[in-house]
Amino acid sequence: MPFVTIRMYPGRDDELKTKMAEAAAEGISSALGIAKETVTVSVEEISPEEYAPIMDSLDRDSLYLKEGKRVR
Repeated sequence: MPFVTIRMYPGRDDELKTKMAEAAAEGISSALGIAKETVTVSVEEISPEEYAPIMDSLDRDSLYLKEGKRVR
């Protein structure tokens, strides 16, 4: 029942986004020891101009990785 939202720059086609979502679901299900079918992944496209304000608005207590680096 995890629900993950991936925000990324525009420009990738639906096939690539689907592959990414499936890989994310597989990784999440494997890490948590749950069925892949219980994982939901959404993809939101954001412009480069939106990136910094969104990153600044994130709840730091819920952030585990930032730009590929562990923050906890």
